[in-house]
Amino acid sequence: MINTVNFIAIRNDSGQAQIQEVVSFPDTEEGNKAVEKLFVDRIRKDNSHFEADIPSYIEDGFYCCPNGIEFSIFHSTD
Repeated sequence: MINTVNFIAIRNDSGQAQIQEVVSFPDTEEGNKAVEKLFVDRIRKDNSHFEADIPSYIEDGFYCCPNGIEFSIFHSTD
């Protein structure tokens, strides 16, 4: 098994969850930085948010957009 850190985007529409995007990086310092950058880029691109809250979204590894898309960061380990 490969240890990874993953970004996932899910659209919740009418009670059905649809995976929109999954991107995996090695679970290294560089991989964690890359997944956090992707996570923040997606929040900034697609949503209204308070910039000051972004560190808490990273800490939680979760952001729920007003448009029904959820962004998550999660680790896969053996």
